[in-house]
Parts: sequence; C-alpha cells; structure tokens
Amino acid sequence: MEKSCENILYMGVFIFIMIEHYEFGEFIVDGKKYKSNIVLKGSEAKEGKYLPGHQLRIDDFLPLIAYKPEIIIIGTGAYGAVKVPKEIIDYIEKRKIKVVIEKTGKACETYNSLIKEGKRVAAFLHNTC
Repeated sequence: MEKSCENILYMGVFIFIMIEHYEFGEFIVDGKKYKSNIVLKGSEAKEGKYLPGHQLRIDDFLPLIAYKPEIIIIGTGAYGAVKVPKEIIDYIEKRKIKVVIEKTGKACETYNSLIKEGKRVAAFLHNTC
C-alpha cells in the first residue's frame, strides 16, 4: 500500500492520521512503525491489545465507541483470521455507528479513503493472520 496523502491539518492541528503502509505484521502510521495490532481514532494511533485465539470482546471497542465515530472499521488480519461476533456488531450499530469488517489490507485502504472524504472514522486493525 502506497502512502496516499499527508496528515490532514485543520487550523494547524492534526485531526486525522493516515495509514502509510501495511504488510503482514507491520503498519506505518504517521511515520511510526507498529508491529502489533493498532487502534486509530482522530489524530491518535496506538498499539492495540494482543488477541489470544483471535477473539474480540465488546470491551475492545469501548474506547472507539467513546470517540463517537460515524464508522468503525475492523481489520480481520491479512487472511481474515479474526472473526467478529454478531453481538459486537449489534452493540456498535445500536449506537448508530456503521461497522465495516474487511481483511486488514482492504480495511487500511477503506480507512484512508473515508478519512479523505472527511468522515469521522475509528479502526481496530489486526496485524497478522
């Protein structure tokens, strides 16, 4: 995935960051390399928690929901190994937040595209399988 644009500035403050690169096991976001799952919201990128058995829980999404995005993107890994339980989807959608679930490479592209459109987006992206 090629770097498609710079961070978006508003009145001199970064309000959103872009995913510059993704390959199996590694992200580059805002010039910083991550070798873990990542969580993105607004101008913040941070390491996401390790997922034993590729199991997600509602608690994993509470910080993303608190950000009040229009859309939460879930990257399920390079091969789609992370399965998203229906309870999580329902929980998020009850809060009037759209959920997009894709393999991580595609999820990165979708995230960048939606940010460029000016959408308020948050993401949980799995870095490996």
